Amino acid sequence: MIFPDRGPPQYNSRSRFPLGCILGIALVLRILLPLLGYLFTHDRTIFYAGDSEQYLVPANELIASHRFFSDGSQPARAWNWPINPAPEVLRTPGYPLLLAVGLLSGHVEATTIACQILLSCLTVYIVYLTVGLLFENEWTALAAGALYAAEPSAILFSSLISSEALFTSIFMIGIYYLAKYIRRGALTNLGIAGGALGVSEYVRPAGYFLPLIIAIAMGAWAFAAGCKHKHRVLAQFSAFVLIPLVLVVPWRIRNKIETGYSGFSSIFTQDMYCNVAASVVAAQRHISYREMQDRMGCYDLAVYFEDHPGQIHWSLRRILDYQRDRTVRIFLLDPVTFAKIYLAGVVRGVFDPLSTEYVRFFDLYPKQGGLLETAVDQGVVKTLQAMFRNKLLAWSTMILLLVHFVYLSGASIGLCKSSIRDPAVLLMIVAVGYYLALPGGPSDWGRYRHPAMPLICVFAGYGVRLAGERISSHRGKTATPMQRPLSGAEQSCQSQTCL
Repeated sequence: MIFPDRGPPQYNSRSRFPLGCILGIALVLRILLPLLGYLFTHDRTIFYAGDSEQYLVPANELIASHRFFSDGSQPARAWNWPINPAPEVLRTPGYPLLLAVGLLSGHVEATTIACQILLSCLTVYIVYLTVGLLFENEWTALAAGALYAAEPSAILFSSLISSEALFTSIFMIGIYYLAKYIRRGALTNLGIAGGALGVSEYVRPAGYFLPLIIAIAMGAWAFAAGCKHKHRVLAQFSAFVLIPLVLVVPWRIRNKIETGYSGFSSIFTQDMYCNVAASVVAAQRHISYREMQDRMGCYDLAVYFEDHPGQIHWSLRRILDYQRDRTVRIFLLDPVTFAKIYLAGVVRGVFDPLSTEYVRFFDLYPKQGGLLETAVDQGVVKTLQAMFRNKLLAWSTMILLLVHFVYLSGASIGLCKSSIRDPAVLLMIVAVGYYLALPGGPSDWGRYRHPAMPLICVFAGYGVRLAGERISSHRGKTATPMQRPLSGAEQSCQSQTCL
């Protein structure tokens, strides 16, 4: 273990009641949104996101043919394979397996959303446990749990046919056990963490590089902090990285056998080619981002192969290699434009209040299009002008942006008061930074920060507690005694031992 065993956090038994209330509130809020949405619209399509069909099509194939195939339909967007139906390599099987349960029940929307609501409530509980490990204070843990119980993106994506709720719950299990390993030791915790992060990659491949980045950060910490057993730290985190790598090997072998493509998922290449590269070329040619995607044939096989007639006889591997190489050339020829577009996407992803999606959920905004294309093509001013032309959207944006600002402000306070020399804090920062920075580009919006929000609530819970103590002290009242735990760095300095 990285720090000496301090025993489990000492929680007062009275905390069980407020924790139960928090979980109950989380459950009610997550049930209330889809119920109100359906009663208001009487339309089941409100539960579908733009990429829902990309998961439903292979889920149906799993049931009908016992194979993970795409049928090549336009909603499935199997644009990079000339034979239809064909083996699905864009999406991984984690979320379609959950959808298959709903399809078999005959009520895919109700069953899937019910499962996602329970998974999201589980994430609330994991946030509570994680804060208990990090700050060892029950009121901080309760505050963080309460914040995530009411977090707008967590509530919204529990109600959509979307992979976010499943992915985030598995991801947070991995983060919790990593924090538990850092705080309490036991290689079993490290193994569970690696396994959970590996499984999460089958739901969303976006987490593919996170274990390696975490291991690098922990290794750098061990050397910078002068850890007594730094080589043991490196050995154990090297083993941690291997667990997810081993877990994805079967799927890479399947892809190689079925298509000749040995990667885990083609989503990385598609995203860079059809989103980031398309936006760079669109900026160079002064046309819209969406028009450029259409010209590149990103979502239409006929257009793509009309532009690249020789590729119709190519293997999937050769097509993806071509797209990757062309994307790299576009970036290298105009790195400044690429950097501007990428950073603009990161900022948009961090601050997007998801108001468009909430209004759209109640069928009060067009299902297609929205402010994202306006933001990419015309900038902030035009986006704000378009938003204020719709009063409902404008008011929703202001309210949700204010709520989001509270979360970010609380997290900023908590982070500033935490010690980055504490490896558990460093772990949280790396994970948050990964999911805020990784998407980037023109397609980045509030949805992609969803995995980071539980960890933002971890720091926000600490920030809320600190703010509450400060307000109480200014009022001259005696605050409830709350022992401030030693930071990991302070304990490390005292003990001079780790692992």
